[in-house]
Amino acid sequence: MSGERIEEYSASPRIKIRIESLSDLVFGLALSIGSLELLARTPQTPGDLATSVWLFAFSFLIVVSIWFGYARIMAVISQETGGAISLNLLLLFCVAL
Repeated sequence: MSGERIEEYSASPRIKIRIESLSDLVFGLALSIGSLELLARTPQTPGDLATSVWLFAFSFLIVVSIWFGYARIMAVISQETGGAISLNLLLLFCVAL
């Protein structure tokens, strides 16, 4: 399966694979940090717990939906350009925030 994916890339497969790996790592870290934030706060009431879980679920859905959109776009782009790399880095910066 991964061999088929590598053959689809044209000019610089190694760079594109590394950029996608970095992006996946940043998205994964953003989700992990969100879950650690959920554990860091000790809820005092059941309402506090429900609010914390709801806020985590909301942020989880945002990050995952952005990641799915990113994955779809990267599957279509056949070649990385300087502009695409810059936009990718801007996206990763926003996700890391």
